[in-house]
Amino acid sequence: QSGYYNSNTRQQAQTPSQPQRTPASRGNRKYTIVVDPGHGGHDSGARGTGYNEKDIALQVATRLANNLRRDYNVIMTRDSDFFVVLSERPKIGNKNKAALFVSVHANASDNKSANGVEVFYFSKKSSPYAERIANFENSIGEKYGDSSDKIIQISGELAYKKNQENSIRLAKKIVENIADRLEMRNGGVHGANFAVLRGFNGTGVLIELGFVSNSYDAEILVDAASQQKMAEEIAKSIREYLTR
Repeated sequence: QSGYYNSNTRQQAQTPSQPQRTPASRGNRKYTIVVDPGHGGHDSGARGTGYNEKDIALQVATRLANNLRRDYNVIMTRDSDFFVVLSERPKIGNKNKAALFVSVHANASDNKSANGVEVFYFSKKSSPYAERIANFENSIGEKYGDSSDKIIQISGELAYKKNQENSIRLAKKIVENIADRLEMRNGGVHGANFAVLRGFNGTGVLIELGFVSNSYDAEILVDAASQQKMAEEIAKSIREYLTR
């Protein structure tokens, strides 16, 4: 169910009114941005302390999209609780010649003390930790018959290096801004072989907003005011990146 009530100190987080599924009017706007709320429908994503990743991702992503539409063309890969196969998500960005692909997620761990915001970019090499996170997200495609192995890197080596450099720069802005504004642990920037980023030909990041399995993070993740702050910080980071 979208919308939660966590405690007397936090508001009930409701998914903001949903945008239409058609892309925003092109007009004279220079950039198109794809906002990708992770999981959806029968795929709940990570679970912890009574919350589903898919709902948190949609709530924050919708707020983000609404903010970005002031200045950019924005396309959401999903705008309500339905499932989009992994391979289709980056294709939406490529088809619309998007400048950025921003995938919104929340993390979970058996270690209840694990906490903090982390941002990932596509890399062929990764640390054991980043590899575990990517393997979980990539396994969703396998679970629903859409193998992540079918999602290939379409950019050449020079473009791959440039996209990686740009993605790291954006990722650093996002993780620093969210951690500072929300008083969360800065879990840093990591490179990993995320299929959803591998398939996009451009700057792409995957944001793990926090851990639904951690009580401190979860209270922030399901709070409407905190979700709005997260969306504002991501949008601010994107504007800084695009106007560099």
